[in-house]
Amino acid sequence: MHALTITRTSPLSAATLYRAWTTGWGSWFAEPDTARIQAEVGEPFFFDVAQRFNDAREPVRHPHYGRFLRLVPDALVSLTWVTGAGGTAGAETLLTVHLDAIAGDFTRVTLTHEGFTTAEARDAHEAAWPIILAGLNTSPRASLMGTEWGIAASQLSRAIARRSIFTSAKIDPMTRTDSTETTRNCSAWLIGDRSVLAV
Repeated sequence: MHALTITRTSPLSAATLYRAWTTGWGSWFAEPDTARIQAEVGEPFFFDVAQRFNDAREPVRHPHYGRFLRLVPDALVSLTWVTGAGGTAGAETLLTVHLDAIAGDFTRVTLTHEGFTTAEARDAHEAAWPIILAGLNTSPRASLMGTEWGIAASQLSRAIARRSIFTSAKIDPMTRTDSTETTRNCSAWLIGDRSVLAV
């Protein structure tokens, strides 16, 4: 089995992030009309993430399933995470998000995702989660996510569905129109000393 851990500092409070990872999925990650979530231990959840294109193609929806395993208000969310081909490939993985309040309203977020059956699935998620976390940080606090987040979620879908993850200091954009747009949108969310492109 394969696992990953990512730690970032968020400018959002632990309470805001806890809501985002429990009852707020439809506001920042999921297609709002699909989110079926009751944040209680043992309860299942479901939502779709839409993969959008910059041409006339219809969005492609990617279902996400799971159940909450452990909830500690404003501190911890642990849940199972199941997606289809190109994601976890039907494997039930474990996603745990630790929220540690630090100075002011800042929060240290430690995301651990384990149980991948292949290194390829782990690597795709390892490249995508930093984009997700950065998108969550830059979204409007009042509404708990907006249009930019929809773009990032779409980029995650593309990254995992196509397994087209590129990590390098210099990104060589693909010649396709939607990839070029993705490169432009995604680059705004790169953080740290690692360049990650999800297309």
